[in-house]
Order: sequence, then structure tokens, then C-alpha cells
Amino acid sequence: MVKTNIRLRRVPCHNYDIHLLIKSLSRALCIHLKLLSIIQYNPIIEPLTYNGFRVAVLRLDLLHPEVSGNKWFKLKYNIRAALDQQKDTILTFGGAYSNHIAATAAACKAAGLRSIGFIRGEKPLLLNHTLQKATNDGMVLQFIDREQYRQKTDPEFLDALLKAYPGAYIIPEGGHNQQGMEGCREILTPATDAYATICCAIGTGTMFKGMRQALGSHQTLVGVSALKGFEALNTPQARVYTNYHAGGYARHTPALLAFKTSFEQSCGIPLDYVYTAKLFYTVFDLLEKGMLEEKTGLLIVHSGGLQGNTSYEARYNLNPSRQLIEPQG
Repeated sequence: MVKTNIRLRRVPCHNYDIHLLIKSLSRALCIHLKLLSIIQYNPIIEPLTYNGFRVAVLRLDLLHPEVSGNKWFKLKYNIRAALDQQKDTILTFGGAYSNHIAATAAACKAAGLRSIGFIRGEKPLLLNHTLQKATNDGMVLQFIDREQYRQKTDPEFLDALLKAYPGAYIIPEGGHNQQGMEGCREILTPATDAYATICCAIGTGTMFKGMRQALGSHQTLVGVSALKGFEALNTPQARVYTNYHAGGYARHTPALLAFKTSFEQSCGIPLDYVYTAKLFYTVFDLLEKGMLEEKTGLLIVHSGGLQGNTSYEARYNLNPSRQLIEPQG
């Protein structure tokens, strides 16, 4: 029998260490359960036929009445990080019609966090529907001029904000950070594996980048930019169309409005003016031109944003119940 001089040492286990471990695990579980209590994602995929083309729509707009569409995926891990770091306030940025602002206010209310939104431009005499909804959900609005707003990613500006609000966690405009992209990876699930082509709208590009990371080897991602000057993010599995912005961000054309009304009346799925109307218009135009293939399975991601329609219609004096022959906008 071989003898050794090695002796096993018993590692002391202190009650204090066990208490900290239990406390940490308990807090992590509470955070997880709190997030689950806000939204649980069960993909709803709706097949439809429009203009003779058969496609399917991933209805993220049905995910939650207030934290709608892709916004929850961008917010989920940011809110988890804020709770994990024991922050009590979320700071974020957006324009006067921002879906992100409205969704962040609602999500923070549900998570028990304070929220402060830095809004681009001067404070209006009357708040539009989006800003009023954010205020109703407890968000404090801080209006800053456009020059200041352009500093929203500047490290010195952000450091100054954190000094002014020491208990705060900052979420970039549109949830455009690593946590936002990580959340958007989860939009694609085994339920979406059957589709070879997946189409989505692009604003900040957070959803596009996140889903691109989650693609199967048999899948292609098609993005439609809603604004001018977007830098294409083309790869072998992903391509972006940048010429369907209808004049720029939050702009439209008579053709886009006519399509939106026609599609909604035919299919019964509401679209928003800024993102999904342009997305669906582009997809069916590309199908018409033979530049997309439906037979291998085509899925359109409806990213929500419908709350913004009220403010958009008021801004442009649009009548959503008009007949197709009536011009507007």
C-alpha cells in the first residue's frame, strides 16, 4: 500500500458566508420572478395571405398592452441589471413620440423602479399622448435642448448624470446596448425555426443585431431601415434595405398610407406609421418584384409601437378611419 503525505483539510463553513449566499440566491430569484410577473413570452405566429402572397407574422404587438413589441426584449436585461445592482431609478432618452419612453415608464412602474426620461426639445404647452402616458406611469420628464441631447452617449455627460442621480441606472436611447441586444436574441425561438426568411424593421438596429446573433444556419434576416442614412449591416446571413424610409424617420408618403389602410382592412392586423407600415410595405413590394421568396417560409416580425399612432395622427392631422379614396397627410 502506497502512503502519501497529503492530508485533506476541512474547509470551514461560516454561517455568515451561508447567510450571504442564501441572501444572494434569494435576491436573484426575486428579481427573476419579478421580471416574469411583468411579461412571459409565448410567441404568437399568425399566417396570412395578402395580394396573393402567403406569409406569417410574429405578433410581438400582442405581447403586452403597454410594454409592447420588441421594447420588452430591449428592456428586460437592463431592468434586471438595475435591480441586481440595487438601483432605484432608470434614466433614459427619447424624442417626444418615443415608443421607448412610453414602454420604459410602464416597465419601471411594474418593476417598482422610478423612471426619468430626458426628452429631446422644448417642453410643449400640452403633452402629446405618448408623453402623457409616460407621465401617468410615473416617469419624470426632463426636456433638454438638441445640443445637450446629442451628448447622450458622451461619457462625461453620463458621468455627470450619475453624480446628479447616484441611485440611477442608465439605459441608452431605444435600449441600444449589449443588454438590449441580448434580450432581442430571445425573440427567435424554436417556434421560428420553420422560417427561412425573417424580416424586421430597423430603428437603432438593436433588434436586428440581436436576432442576427440567434439565426439558425438555414435562416436569413432581412432588415428595413425606417430612417435615412442608416449604415447597412449586411452579412452572408443578413441584409438591410435602406431605400424604403418614405422620406426619413417618422415620415410617410401617400403610397405608404394607402398600403397601411389596405393591409389593415384586408388582414385585420394594425400597423404603426413609423416602423411596421414601412416594413410590411417593403416586404410585399419585394415579393412582388421577386426579390424575396415565400415558399421556403417568410416570417415578418411585428415589433409593436402602436401606442405612437395616436400622437402621429395628431401631429400630421391624419384620419385613421378614412376611406382609401380620401387623400391625407
